[in-house]
Amino acid sequence: MDGWVAASLLTFTHSPCLSLALYTILFLWFQLFRATRTVGNRINSPVLMANAWHHRSDAMSSVVALVGIGAACLGFPLLDPIAGLCVAGMVSQSVSQQKQNKNLHQE
Repeated sequence: MDGWVAASLLTFTHSPCLSLALYTILFLWFQLFRATRTVGNRINSPVLMANAWHHRSDAMSSVVALVGIGAACLGFPLLDPIAGLCVAGMVSQSVSQQKQNKNLHQE
């Protein structure tokens, strides 16, 4: 099930305002990623680039968590812990990439 479909089913049945807030927050998170990445590239700042990718991983993990919660609410409770494992994997991958980037910049 697509994350946006799960979000719609989960939130529109309870509150259209909640759904609008959710979509707005996710949209702004991705825009924050793009703006921070653009500035980080322009001034060649590894700190800003890391922060940009942090914004993106926050948005992506929120979507995965939302799908897990939505699926559990729709009668698929096993998908909630699976989504949690996916988020843990995403965090682990992000840490690994940051370590690789740090090692490349030190050489």
